[in-house]
Amino acid sequence: MKELHELKAAVVGTGFIGAVHADSLRRLGVEILGVAGSTPEGARAASPATVYDSYEAVLADDRVDVVQPLAVSSDQSAELVELAARSGLVHRTNVDLRFYPLVQEARERERAGELGEIWNVHGGYLQDWFALPTVWNWRLTSRMCSATPLPCRTASAAGST
Repeated sequence: MKELHELKAAVVGTGFIGAVHADSLRRLGVEILGVAGSTPEGARAASPATVYDSYEAVLADDRVDVVQPLAVSSDQSAELVELAARSGLVHRTNVDLRFYPLVQEARERERAGELGEIWNVHGGYLQDWFALPTVWNWRLTSRMCSATPLPCRTASAAGST
């Protein structure tokens, strides 16, 4: 298994959280090979990194060890999983917090035996940037989310805690 500083990543999605994930990976010493956005033009505007034409191009790049994908529907998520499986890459879903520095530090402290016997872990992840009624996000649009915006905002908030 490669060490973190040996990994090469690509980020799919160039919006707010894509930038957060790219920053987290960089802080850990992971090289970002490139990004893919909803359009190549949008990706170029959002990032100085190499731009992939599509997430399929990311999955086809055998130099990429880590892909940080973003999907806005379960159909898109299923398609990402299928493409990753066909590519022969190891892939995981819903592990977006594992590269955060605090999670990495907790992991290292546990491995080093500094925490003693762990019998319960509880955490929270507050997204106060989404607390104000003036905030706009794709999760609030019925076209990108569901028949009404409320379930998406609620699911997003619930999934963050």
